[in-house]
Amino acid sequence: MVALMETSQDRYQQYLKQARLFRAKVRSLAKAGHSQTDIGKHLGVSRQRINQILNATAHRARTAIGLAVKLKMIPKASTQKCVDCGVRATQYDHRDYTQRLGVEPVCEKCNHKRGRGLNGGKFSRPPGRKLTMALIKNMKMHIKKISTMGGEAKAAKRKSKLKHYVLRRAKIFNLAKTLRQADIARLLGMTPQRVQQIVKAGNGG
Repeated sequence: MVALMETSQDRYQQYLKQARLFRAKVRSLAKAGHSQTDIGKHLGVSRQRINQILNATAHRARTAIGLAVKLKMIPKASTQKCVDCGVRATQYDHRDYTQRLGVEPVCEKCNHKRGRGLNGGKFSRPPGRKLTMALIKNMKMHIKKISTMGGEAKAAKRKSKLKHYVLRRAKIFNLAKTLRQADIARLLGMTPQRVQQIVKAGNGG
């Protein structure tokens, strides 16, 4: 029984260590300027999970409110009126994410007007970034430096997939200087809408 408990504790400590390393990888990539979508694709998780890691304080505060509503410590937001405009509220808004239960019921429109609360996290979703050769080189460096969680085969597959993704974006960005987006789409076998999204992101739009 004692040996079994020690084994369970070892596994738990190993899990905590892997989780800390994973969060460190996410923050390292975010500081290098990569978008949350790109980080998620590289590490094999959703963009939402990346956002939760980068904005951990805000995520914990929202989780606390959800739990408080479930335990009936506070009423559902839909039963309250918006403190700003008086219509029916749809959600709770934090003005300071360190005050987990310090919220006000607001409607969606007023919540957007209020903007982001304080102390939610260092990393917000970055705006569109110009796809430059320096950025591509930086991404390649991180592909080499960061080892993904999992076997060598999975790591090699993820590395190859991300490298192909970066090079394709660079090719589209360069072709857009001389060709129409519809012609690029036919040339590369993509939809015009996808080409437009990549070009728009590359131009910082």
